[in-house]
Amino acid sequence: MKGLAPLFLGIFGTFAFSWIGLTVIPTWQIGHLNPGSDEEGTDIYPRPQSGMFERGGHVYAANGCVYCHSQQQHAARLHF
Repeated sequence: MKGLAPLFLGIFGTFAFSWIGLTVIPTWQIGHLNPGSDEEGTDIYPRPQSGMFERGGHVYAANGCVYCHSQQQHAARLHF
């Protein structure tokens, strides 16, 4: 039982540092960038969201799909 606390802290620390490195830092580095176009000026990246995306979000929230099919990237968009 004495070695259980360091093991738990090590596992928790591994997941915490992984989460920070894979989600928080990249969002902090590039989350504020504006969309840009390619050399020809024909394509915009990242592509803007279509109206279908917003309508799908409303259907998703209205039908209660979030209770069984929650996705973290949609959590901020469910507050209509």
